[in-house]
Amino acid sequence: MLNKYKITWTENNDGDHSYESKIIEAKTEDEACDIWERDVEPYVETNGMQDCVEIYDTPLFKRLLYVDMPDGITYALPVEVIARHRAAHYADKHYDGSVIESLRKDTVPLFLDCDGEIIDWAQNNMNWSDVKDKAHMLKKKAPDGDFEDAWVNGDHTIS
Repeated sequence: MLNKYKITWTENNDGDHSYESKIIEAKTEDEACDIWERDVEPYVETNGMQDCVEIYDTPLFKRLLYVDMPDGITYALPVEVIARHRAAHYADKHYDGSVIESLRKDTVPLFLDCDGEIIDWAQNNMNWSDVKDKAHMLKKKAPDGDFEDAWVNGDHTIS
């Protein structure tokens, strides 16, 4: 059985960088990475693979965590980033290293049941530096401040 993996990378285009992605079907994550290295990487100037994740679809992954930061900007972070972080943490301990099994059997049911668990995991187990490249800026409100403190202690909402 083949699984689907989303591979993302940064391309260099005359000094400009853009994020690109491709869905690859393979038996394992390692095989998907090998396919990307063989079929894509030689033909484009890249900064290397950024991420390779098995595609797992759930309504939870359509949700966002919003946080107001001290620079006055509201950021939206896909809940999928938080869920995958938690699932990876427990995968080796309880699911023979399978992040997907950890998502299916533990993290997704927990997060679907309680928004507070999402916020708690993000605040207490992740740093702003872990997520800033995956967060989206929504609007500006006020001057700069301490992002690490706001990430841990700021107001968070899920929608």
